[in-house]
Amino acid sequence: MLEVLIVGSFCASLFYCLFTGTSILYALIFAFFLFCCYALYRGFSLQEIGKACRQSIAKISNIIIVMLLIGALTASWRASGTIAYLVSYASEIISPSWSLLGTFILNAALSSLIGTSFGTAATMGVVTMSLCVGMGVSPFWAGGAALAGAYVGDRCSPVSTSAQLVCAVTSTELYKNIKNMLRTGLIPFLLACLVYFFVGNGQGAQAADIDLTKLFSQEYVLSAWTLIPAVILLTMVMLKADIKLTMIASIASAFVTALFLRDLGSIELCKILFGGYQASSPEV
Repeated sequence: MLEVLIVGSFCASLFYCLFTGTSILYALIFAFFLFCCYALYRGFSLQEIGKACRQSIAKISNIIIVMLLIGALTASWRASGTIAYLVSYASEIISPSWSLLGTFILNAALSSLIGTSFGTAATMGVVTMSLCVGMGVSPFWAGGAALAGAYVGDRCSPVSTSAQLVCAVTSTELYKNIKNMLRTGLIPFLLACLVYFFVGNGQGAQAADIDLTKLFSQEYVLSAWTLIPAVILLTMVMLKADIKLTMIASIASAFVTALFLRDLGSIELCKILFGGYQASSPEV
């Protein structure tokens, strides 16, 4: 009964934070002390509780490092123009006849590269959604295709924190897990492609009047050199290199690319790695 009361108190604190807009961090801190008190009640010493905490922190420390690197990776790719180049030129292949299928595949591809559904939805997702709506495609289906594609890489990309978390919790090997996920996810992926192809075929009535290349050229130098960070990432992933070293190498190449192609100083770029990139143009 006491266990139910403790877990219920934790759940109540979570719901309170969610409904009041309070940071969920307070609920987690409350739960930490709550469970520590319960452990003391069960007869565990402070030393044993502290040791268990240290072991758990050590187990997930790799996840924390990877999350920091993913943040720096997406920021550096934005600053260097890598994401802008990928989005602008990939969007040109979307046509009214297969707009939904193109939206799904492009979002799946970008999410597999950067390993984040949020980053994909905020870049390729927004662009493909706008293109579909401009073509007369149902926003319901366009949004579904964009989000479905964004979650492909969020689960099975080597640079995804979700994939890293599974490895940490289950003590398994990253690339072996990804291989298994790709094998079991192949049929659902192909079925989704079929659904989006047949549903999208005939929905788009006109071409979207959006010139992304011209828009992004206001902010970036859309040169093939901006693909170097993506090429390095893909190459090292295929060679099954350590994922942290892979991301560091891609970040470093994006950093150098931004230095040479953009009017950005090294100090400003360092700030971008930690604080994110904000385009000077609202449209961009």
